[in-house]
Amino acid sequence: MPRWLICLLLLPVLGVPALAADKFKEARAHYEEQIDRPPLTFRIDGMRRLAATNDKRALEILGRRYGKPRIPKEHERYLLARVLGEAFTDAQHVPALWRLVQRHKKDEHAWLWVNALGAAARTPEATDVRAAVQDARLKPLLRAAALEALAAQRHPQTLTLVADLLGAKLPRSKLARMALLESSARALLPWQDEVVTAEFKQAAGAVIDLLARDDVADRTRLVIARHLARVFNVERVTLEHQYWRRLLSIQDQPTHDGATVEARPRFFGLEATGSRLAYLIDLSDSMLDPVTKRELDDAKALHGDVDAKDGGIDWSRIRSRFDLARAFLVQSIRGLKSDVSFIVIAFGKEAEPLRSTKGLVRASSANVKKVVRELTEIEAGRTTDKRPHGTLRGSTNLHGALLRAFRATPKGLLDAEAHVEPELFDKGVDTVFVFSDGRPTDDDFDAQDRFDGGTVTTDREKGDTAKRGAGSANYFGPYIRWGNLLEDVRRLNTFRKAEIHTIAMGEADSRLLRGIAELGLGGYRPLGMLGRGGRINAWWLMGPYPAPTIESWSKAEAPEEGVALREPLVVGSKRVRWKRVFSRHKDAIINLDREFTPRDEVAAYAYAEIEVERAGAARLLLGSDDGARVWLNGKLVHTKLVKRGLTVDKDTIDVELVKGTNRLLVKVCDAKGPWRFCLRVTDPSGAAYPFLMR
Repeated sequence: MPRWLICLLLLPVLGVPALAADKFKEARAHYEEQIDRPPLTFRIDGMRRLAATNDKRALEILGRRYGKPRIPKEHERYLLARVLGEAFTDAQHVPALWRLVQRHKKDEHAWLWVNALGAAARTPEATDVRAAVQDARLKPLLRAAALEALAAQRHPQTLTLVADLLGAKLPRSKLARMALLESSARALLPWQDEVVTAEFKQAAGAVIDLLARDDVADRTRLVIARHLARVFNVERVTLEHQYWRRLLSIQDQPTHDGATVEARPRFFGLEATGSRLAYLIDLSDSMLDPVTKRELDDAKALHGDVDAKDGGIDWSRIRSRFDLARAFLVQSIRGLKSDVSFIVIAFGKEAEPLRSTKGLVRASSANVKKVVRELTEIEAGRTTDKRPHGTLRGSTNLHGALLRAFRATPKGLLDAEAHVEPELFDKGVDTVFVFSDGRPTDDDFDAQDRFDGGTVTTDREKGDTAKRGAGSANYFGPYIRWGNLLEDVRRLNTFRKAEIHTIAMGEADSRLLRGIAELGLGGYRPLGMLGRGGRINAWWLMGPYPAPTIESWSKAEAPEEGVALREPLVVGSKRVRWKRVFSRHKDAIINLDREFTPRDEVAAYAYAEIEVERAGAARLLLGSDDGARVWLNGKLVHTKLVKRGLTVDKDTIDVELVKGTNRLLVKVCDAKGPWRFCLRVTDPSGAAYPFLMR
């Protein structure tokens, strides 16, 4: 028998292991190349590539790396813990993951426990995880981490475990009580659709009864009340346990008012239930852009009809986005009661508290005056060709601002691991307000490294790029990627459980800010986030895919099967992630030439989500260079595969929008020359269809 035929017959038996071995070998080589490079982004990329093999050897290698991280050690560990939790989810990996957490039993490793125990929590028994929750010898935060892992996987034993845990004698340690009781309240959230079951009633009843106990800390009672409000979908946050008991029994909002926690602090109409506040204010250069009429109208509606003479806002002085943020911030802190503490953190390229609030300060008259004076003194810097309205503090380091907010105490910023430091549970921030007008473009973890030549980013805020030769370059840190940033907020807040509210305007990444608010059980407030004339100026891009002929433009690629923005796709021989882009062009034109290489004989996908308050007939007006296909909510609604230059509003596509979220996918193909597209949404008469961009 010929050798080739023998190999062919053996391929089903030997081919898969061989391919898996090659995949691991390639991933390990990539890992070894990246793992000691200065940019943290490269190191994490190498770890993710290795973990994606799902090979036991990869888990062993990454487990050893967790024990010996490189500077910044803490953040390499945080990111690696998440990589482990995302990749090794099979039961076969549980023993190795369990051995890993047993080697790291200090509080600082609680985030590793949350992620590494996720695989074990997926198994029907989850014996080790349940035992960890009940093990009084284990550190409180690690016990809470095990409970968080069970709840995140919606393990069927979670509710029973909560009821048993709260029915037993509570631990003496204050931190132990906070961690276990608050995580017990969090554990109810995944079961909101089963509030009528006996298991839920027993667990929820045990949580509710904690509100009546004198030996439960005020902070913990507030955290419990916040979670109960979310579980039962009510706006009021009350510490009166009888209110929640009645709600649990009748599954309808009772008439008894209870002792409501007054939501005194307000910022852009969002109310806080805490008393130690952090205001995170964007001071990137784009905050000097003029306020649009729609943004101003939204702000006026939130402010109410209060005349400037009576302490209201003088709207004639509101010209820029920063003017608007500053005016609402001044209003908010002037309205704080003296028993409330606050800190203001401004973030541009750097993120730092104001000089007048180096830590949490009481809202006394003197302190408020100092802060208002300092805010008033902030002025625009010089103008440039690219900054016609002036400069403030450069790019957008949102992650840095969040890190500092979670480290704030009355004595200043604590140099500690903010997500597990006991002092911060009692004295740290319990409520965060975030105001931003742009996507994250910076963090604290830039690093210089070798550069082999190619395209570099010359303006992070504008997204401008340029060709450059070999040498060295300054590389982005990992937290400009919205997925990494969102997961780090989850890490920061898993045990701290601060309430987080977000306000977005301009080119803000509304998906990110909405996600941050969701993690903090807070509110999300978009201001005027409607493209002018119905134009969509924010998209997610994927590509480029080879498309050498017009006939090949119809070839279906992975995005047509469904869009999962957090998942990378294989494009050619590379793993590529969806990238967020914004247009400042008056017609919201997206220049694909600037985003991709190669640029000829290729295709790319653009994805956007818009929210509408009413369903109805609408029109999509498309311009593209060259051909394009359009899907709405998974249905192909338009195909125009021709070579052409871009004409704004060239194609008219009649569609029906659904109430709520509508998903748009556009495939834009290019032969040679310019590669661009634009799209806007109108009603059948041509008027802009009102929507919010997500």
